[in-house]
Amino acid sequence: MIFLSACRKNEPVPFPPDPGPEQKLEYVWSQYLRDDSAATFYSIDPKLYDNTVLFSTSNGNSEVVKSFNKLTGELNWEWSDNSYQENFIYNENSLLINDILLLCTKQILYAVNASTGTTLWTHTWTWGYGDIYIYTDGEFLYHRLLVENNGRDAYDAYIMRTPVDASAPQWDTVWVDYADTHSKRFKSLNFFTRADGHKMMVGVVDAAGIEDGVSGKTSLFLYDLTADSLVYYRDNAMPHGAFFNPLQLDQDKVYVLGGWGVHAFDLQTGEEVWTYQHAPAGDPNRSFASGDFALYEGKLVVKNRDGIMLSLDASDGSEIWRISESGSVMEGRFRIYKDKAFYTSGNDLMIVDLRVGKLLIKEDPPTGNWAEGTIAIDETEQLLYYNDRGTAYCAKIPE
Repeated sequence: MIFLSACRKNEPVPFPPDPGPEQKLEYVWSQYLRDDSAATFYSIDPKLYDNTVLFSTSNGNSEVVKSFNKLTGELNWEWSDNSYQENFIYNENSLLINDILLLCTKQILYAVNASTGTTLWTHTWTWGYGDIYIYTDGEFLYHRLLVENNGRDAYDAYIMRTPVDASAPQWDTVWVDYADTHSKRFKSLNFFTRADGHKMMVGVVDAAGIEDGVSGKTSLFLYDLTADSLVYYRDNAMPHGAFFNPLQLDQDKVYVLGGWGVHAFDLQTGEEVWTYQHAPAGDPNRSFASGDFALYEGKLVVKNRDGIMLSLDASDGSEIWRISESGSVMEGRFRIYKDKAFYTSGNDLMIVDLRVGKLLIKEDPPTGNWAEGTIAIDETEQLLYYNDRGTAYCAKIPE
């Protein structure tokens, strides 16, 4: 009986972790995500839906999503892709639209009913390689594909879309950036409605050289979805690259997290407004890889892998404050709530006061494992959710 009890996949009644002597967070519940010793401890960013919260993991054979009661941690349902291969569904290759959870691998897209955990449909790409990131403008689901260019050592970059409410995908091609001297790959996308009512898509495309002596470059574009036409394409707007971090928009500008700097461009014309250069291009220890940025009340909060966190004036890129102990690499994105940035960095969960640039909380998960992913904030219940690759946590948001 002791052996059988030890083999249970989930505790019948979740229990709060035992806080260490220096922990400031008050935990409500925790639940194991792993199913067996072969589990790979990745998880999608926690998704809040109705009275539930969604996490995921791998059991060594298939990807598993689990739905928990957000207040008690009681398990509601489990879903698995039953693929018996490592798809690694984690971080931002998931999207919750209405009551549908979309999970994206390189060649397969799953739609799961978030209430019941049943699969609604599955789509497999047979003619291209899908990037894991998916987007929505509220009306359509957008997905990016890499397609081999006539047998050359190059890829054409496709943006595809299907109506969000379609019972099965009805894909059509929005735009193709064909490989010429460079192999193309769409990176970040974002959407807005222009003053004249036209729906617009702004984005970044990477281009890797495919001929001798041709270097890579990163460009900015604006596409009119209503008129089905390209408004501008700013070739090599970011000479030192850019990352997959979500583009930040205000009424006038689009902000891009570059390789070693932050860029602001006029949203309507694509002309550069300002660039903040954080470190010399090429410095591997001070790039914005595994960092993040977010627009908040006229300021850009920027996190670098070198442990420096900045607040920049969004109008001109000037520095407002900086802290040097903000953690190392990030595995997720910022969540900003009540003038505070919540994120995981290195082993720790971090909370920073954005008004003055002060680190408020830095602590390990109760297990001492590696905290990762984006933190979910429940504003109604004043709770936060995150994981440490093996365990899901719910804690109270500190006063």
